[in-house]
Amino acid sequence: MEHLSDIELYFTPPELVKGDEVIIEGDEFHHSVHVMRNSIGDTIFITDGKGSIFTSRISRIDNNQLSARILERRVYENKSENIWFCVPILKNPDRIKFALEKCVELGITNFILFHSKYSVAKNLKPEKFHKTVLAAMKQSLRSFLPQISSAGFNEII
Repeated sequence: MEHLSDIELYFTPPELVKGDEVIIEGDEFHHSVHVMRNSIGDTIFITDGKGSIFTSRISRIDNNQLSARILERRVYENKSENIWFCVPILKNPDRIKFALEKCVELGITNFILFHSKYSVAKNLKPEKFHKTVLAAMKQSLRSFLPQISSAGFNEII
């Protein structure tokens, strides 16, 4: 196996894992083929965000997707599934991104963005932070895609 620092982890939704084949599309496809210059026969690592990491070999590259044959499947337990990290809605979204990123690196997979009477930003949607947690998950080689929801302060107490 390669050194951990050499591993590039790609994400694909679980519905694109079919039997011993996995498909990568969209931004992940672009990054794999056009940025990292992966080609047919290369070994790559893919997660479905549900606890599995697949060691796979690229078997086909089309215009907007690649297919890879699964060589090995490792399933990990989510040891922090019962831990919820509550993040206040801050004035500066970059501070929220930083907090989410660091928590994902530590293994937290459940987040609640909450509004309080002191929150300045009122219409901040959890979807805004999806790319942040996805990038942090891949960078830290985590196999669970973090879930982000929102609530009012009184709802989480």
